[in-house]
Amino acid sequence: MVWLPPKQDHVKVNVDAHVREGMYVVSGAIFRDYIGRVLAMAARRMEVGWEPDWAEEVAAVFGLRLPQALGHSKVHLECDALTVVNKIRNDTYGFSPIFVFFEEIRLLKACFDSFECSHIKRGEMQLLI
Repeated sequence: MVWLPPKQDHVKVNVDAHVREGMYVVSGAIFRDYIGRVLAMAARRMEVGWEPDWAEEVAAVFGLRLPQALGHSKVHLECDALTVVNKIRNDTYGFSPIFVFFEEIRLLKACFDSFECSHIKRGEMQLLI
């Protein structure tokens, strides 16, 4: 698996989540520039019993906060949860509590001049983070 860089003036954020059912969730994010240089990375463990989709959505929020906080305006988010990627791309709305996370993603997306979101296969993501 070869990491594909973002456009020259963009940063790529790879996010992932690990769920230890009924115990905790770990969110991880790493973002790089177009030559692959790591600009920042972070991980956080939360003592919650979330389902995997919730954990992946929180990882996306967590990952988008990094480039926003550091002043980057052109961002490419990459995630291995296809349902999450599709909801982000389609600006899916709903009334379930899970959509609180999507609303935050929508607000973060609006902070960027350019935003892209793509899916990467689960096994390939583990090699990146």
